[in-house]
Formats: sequence, C-alpha cells, structure tokens
Amino acid sequence: MLVTLWVFLVVHMYLPNDIFGSGNPEISIAPARDAVLATWTDAEARSGPEPRRRVVPAKRSIARSEPVSLLRKVQGSTRIALDIEPQSETYLNAKILYSYTPDANQPDDSFNNTAPLVLNVLHKTANHSWEWGTEAQVLLEMKYPDLSVYSTRRKLPLTADEGPIEPPQLMLDLIDPILARRDPSKLSLVDGDGAAGDPASLGVAVLVATVATSNDTVRSERYRKLAEGQLQWVLNQVPRSPEGAISMRENEVQFWADFIYMLPPFLAYYGAATSNITLLQCAYDQVRLYRQKLQTSSETKLWSHIIEGKKEDRLIWSTGNGWAAAGMMRVYATFANLRDVELYAQTESWRKDLAEWVLEIANAAFNHQQMDTKLIPNYMLTDDPKRDYPECSGTALIASAAYRLASLEPSTVPRLPLSTIAKSRIAIFSKYTNSTTGAVGPVVDPFDWNAEKAFTGATPEAGDVSPEGQAFVLLLYAAWNAYTNSSQSSANYT
Repeated sequence: MLVTLWVFLVVHMYLPNDIFGSGNPEISIAPARDAVLATWTDAEARSGPEPRRRVVPAKRSIARSEPVSLLRKVQGSTRIALDIEPQSETYLNAKILYSYTPDANQPDDSFNNTAPLVLNVLHKTANHSWEWGTEAQVLLEMKYPDLSVYSTRRKLPLTADEGPIEPPQLMLDLIDPILARRDPSKLSLVDGDGAAGDPASLGVAVLVATVATSNDTVRSERYRKLAEGQLQWVLNQVPRSPEGAISMRENEVQFWADFIYMLPPFLAYYGAATSNITLLQCAYDQVRLYRQKLQTSSETKLWSHIIEGKKEDRLIWSTGNGWAAAGMMRVYATFANLRDVELYAQTESWRKDLAEWVLEIANAAFNHQQMDTKLIPNYMLTDDPKRDYPECSGTALIASAAYRLASLEPSTVPRLPLSTIAKSRIAIFSKYTNSTTGAVGPVVDPFDWNAEKAFTGATPEAGDVSPEGQAFVLLLYAAWNAYTNSSQSSANYT
C-alpha cells in the first residue's frame, strides 16, 4: 500500500541586489515527464584572482535521478514541499506541491544562549503535577527530540530499529524523584491536587522511560507498571460525562481546555506503544468530545476555559486555548508517527480533524494579537481591562502549536498566520525574556487566571514567573527550530 510522504527541501539562494535586483527568486517547476524536477537561479563565483572574482548568475536544479538522501550546500530560505512515494530512493516520481518562503528568522541566534536560562528557571520553580509533566515534555522536545512524538527519525512504538536508544538522563533525573515521592496506594502517577487529568501529563515521559531503560529489566518494568496504573485509573475510576468524556476533575464532571494537553497525548502514546487502536481512538474521542463542549461557537472557533461543575470559567482564556492546540498537536504527531501501516491508515481522518481544529484556534487567537505588544491578551473577546492584558504564556503555546502543524502538515502553511505569529515569537524571545536571568514576563498567574495583573518576570523566582510560562516559551523555541530546520524532510538543502 502506498502512503503519501511529505518532504521539505530547503533550498537556500543568495541573490545580490546589484546583479539581480531586489525581487524574490523564482522556482521553475517542471512537468512530471521532465528529467529535471525544479530549477532556480543562484549566484555562482567564477574562478579568478581576488578581488576581481566575478559573481554571475547560474542555473541550479534538482534532477529526478538524484538520490533523495543527497544534501546540497547552497544558501537561502525557500522551501519546496514534495510528494514522494514511500521507500523511493530518487525523485523520479516526486511531485512538487508548492514552494514558499517562511517568515523571517530572528536577527540573530541570541536565544540559543537564553534558552538554557529559561529552562533553569522552569526547573527551579516547577512544583505541581502539570508543571512537571510540561517540563518533561520540554526536555523531550529540546534535549531528546528523537524520543519525542515529533521525531523525524523514529517511529512508534520506540524500538532500536532506527538505532540504539540512549537513556534521556535529564528527563529521568526529573521524573525519578517525583515518582519516588508518590503515594504507592494510589494508581495515579502523582497527586493531582484534585485534578484527574494533570497526573497523566507525566505519562508520556514514563512510557519513554520504559523503553529507554530496557537494559535494566527491573527499572523498566517499574515504569511500565506505573504507566499501566495511571491508565487504569483514568479509564475506570475517573468520572465521565454521559457522552463518555473523562472529567478533568476527580470529584465531579468538569471540562477544562487544559485537559487536552494532559490526558489525550498520554492515551495516544500508550495506544501507539502497544499498537492498540482502541486507545488511539479514545485519545481522539476525548479531544472531539471536549471540543464539542468547550468551543464557544462556530464563528469564534475559540474554546472556553472551564464548563460545568464548580467555579466555571466560560470566558476565553488564551492559555487554555494554548493547552488545547498544543495537546491536539501532540496527539496528531503521535498518530503521524505510527509504525504500523494499518494503524496509521486508520487514523487518517482523525489527523485531518486535529489539523483543522488546531488551525481554528491558531487563526482565531492571532486575530486578537495586540498591535503594540505583539501578544495575545490573557482573555480574548472581552473589553474588561482587568482581564485583557497582554501576556506571553498563551501566546507562546498557541504559536508553538502552529509551528508544529506547519512542520508536520505543510499543506496548512498557506492557511496559518505565520507572519503574525513571527512578530509574537520575536517579541517573546528578544523583548519579554530576560537574557540575563531567563525569566519570562508578562505572564498570567497560573494559579489565578483572573488575576488583575500579570507576573512581570522581574526576578526568576516564584511569584514573578510562571513555571508553565517558562515551559511554553521553550516549547515555542523547539517548535520554531523544527520548523526552520524542516526536520520532517529526509533531504534538507541547507
């Protein structure tokens, strides 16, 4: 059975203005029957003594007979999205779908030095189940991307087929002390402070640890049993709605947008790890049911924060929409990386839905970007000045989901507001993250989303920063790097 493989070729071109003018270079796409797949004009330095060496226009091309694995060293920033038959070794039957130029990079790579500081602040201030779970995800995406669901090299379930699996030591160092303190009489991985969904945020990390420590049978089995207990708890002991939606809370049925980042990715990953279509469908169904409850209307496309139960928050919280979009992308990526061809095919319609639902949030949310700050407000669709202040947490997380979608499903690129998102990204990296301390601000108080003022990030200490806000900026950083590196590709022109 043939399946479509999307490949990004990043073709870099340098066109001096004094020779070619200031216009963008054009890529010529050849008909399917031609031996040359694409051509473009580049600049080529001809031989000759310095400083009189001539730079002249030269034609570049991709031949259909070229090996897919060939990497060319040319400069530039134009991307070509290709459709290639699986296992194809050349571009013989490739089809160019379209080409485009991504939004501008940061002026420099200074955030590469700031990111470790942001991570240090996150690690120092994280103290609750969902914060630990999000930190574990940050470590997977930043430090061990090949073990994350966004890997472009490894499929799920993880095996040594794509090479030895090195233990993700930083992630293990994070989760081991947390798991050692858990109440052994409970099935959940950790105490969720009344939240049924939050403990599952650590579930993917525990499942990765199960495979990564397989050379230590006792340790690996302990992780496996802990993950199994977490699964049994959410499936069999947590309240459900009449439609089958698993509650975010332990003692009542309540729907939180945050839930989408906590439980569905764990269910999807467990299903992928065990090749279990029932769990894969359960992950999708939970997203579908929550969207039906929380999406405010077909016009706004945005999600309410909390519906039903005590302490409802029916307003549109940007961070809640970020939790939802980023969680859906993790489920999408899990489905997209399934090793089993039949399971992959069975999730096709679910992937399409998830991509559309992420698009809904990304487009709707960035319609509310504030022109002066380049941030999305804490609450959208409200004129209350105590609620609509700009903040980084929701902005960064929604942006991260958009970049992940652009990387994994390039057909969505023309439908994403990437130029608008770029303004937020650059502002967060260069203006709202302290390059000396790593503190991010302004960010909403994660324990009081109705707080009238944001945390400022004045110091890298609790009370001035949000652990989840720190994490979201790092998730954005990882997603942006994946997008610019075109890591979905098996052939990058860099």
